[in-house]
Amino acid sequence: MTDIAAGFERKETRRFADKARTEFLGVPGDKRKWVWLHYESQGFEGLIRNELPSFWRSSLSHAYADVADDDMSIPSEKAVRYGTRVPRSELVRRAKAMRSAGRSYGEIAKALGVSKSTAHAMVNE
Repeated sequence: MTDIAAGFERKETRRFADKARTEFLGVPGDKRKWVWLHYESQGFEGLIRNELPSFWRSSLSHAYADVADDDMSIPSEKAVRYGTRVPRSELVRRAKAMRSAGRSYGEIAKALGVSKSTAHAMVNE
């Protein structure tokens, strides 16, 4: 978590976020396999190892990381991390432009982060 994001934590949860952030600094290598847990009823607070599920793909947490920053792409990864939402009208425009450029509904769906049926509906609006 960046210092900017830390500043937006509610004061009630800030102490937990600060503890978790500090503990994650000590984790070498791939931090995705760890979870910081506060389990009040059991009196536990700390890191636990949590294997990634079999269906895990990096695209699940970075949905737009592999999309080029051109006219037909979703906002940059930085914009996605900070919660920038693209209006549906813009997604429809991009879907139509991508289809005109010869991209398949599957490619459009992946690039926009929607299902194939939604991509098809957007192109045909």
